[in-house]
Amino acid sequence: MLKEILELKGYACETASTVEEALALWSQEMSGPAPFRLALTDLTLGDGLGGVDFAKALRKLDPSARLIACTGDSSHPVFSDPGQFRMDDTLTKPFLFGELLETLTRVLDGNRERSFRDSVVQRGLPMRNSSR
Repeated sequence: MLKEILELKGYACETASTVEEALALWSQEMSGPAPFRLALTDLTLGDGLGGVDFAKALRKLDPSARLIACTGDSSHPVFSDPGQFRMDDTLTKPFLFGELLETLTRVLDGNRERSFRDSVVQRGLPMRNSSR
């Protein structure tokens, strides 16, 4: 559902179920006409590797990638220092769609200032903005 809503807002989205699948998809798209710019990742992923592992691997593959971590655990240390975990920003589940759009815009525009209203995303991974 998140994918469909973001596509209505002009984002081209792909999802992956595992870290390996997401990295393969990102790698494949890197040389294409519209490479991914941003990944939304949950901190807990189903294949045993987590969002932090994904961020490390993605930064090796594409240092210019933007990453947003999301989780329902607002006490996770990523919220106090996203950069330490190779993340550009964070969102806390559950989130309002407006908060998601605000965070996406801020991260894609390169503004790392965080607002106190940062909130969250479900797991899903690579995404490109086709409207910019």
